[in-house]
Amino acid sequence: MEKSPITGIGAELALRENRATLQGRATVGGGSLTAQGTGALTNFREPAGSTFNLQARAANVRLDIPDYFAGELNASVAVERGSAATPLVSGEVVRRKRSHPAQYVCQPKTQRQRTSGFAESRL
Repeated sequence: MEKSPITGIGAELALRENRATLQGRATVGGGSLTAQGTGALTNFREPAGSTFNLQARAANVRLDIPDYFAGELNASVAVERGSAATPLVSGEVVRRKRSHPAQYVCQPKTQRQRTSGFAESRL
């Protein structure tokens, strides 16, 4: 269970024809989290053909998730799905002068492989 306070949650969703635009923000563990994205559904009968992009940024976000992660994060992550079926994830997650790929941050501590510190990691 997450132990960091999440406050100031706000979001705006705009719908027009087959497109949706989302902007969101929150304060997490004393830092800021923002997200924005768009999506389009061209055919309601074939939702697999939809496209979307989402960008999220975290600045000085302190997290305490027992068994997974505790520390302060700065991050810039994007998820995009164009005409291809597989979404593309890119960006970086930085934990105090040490970076980890998103896969590392999301794994339970017991499943992580030890890695040496490094200044930057790109997904």
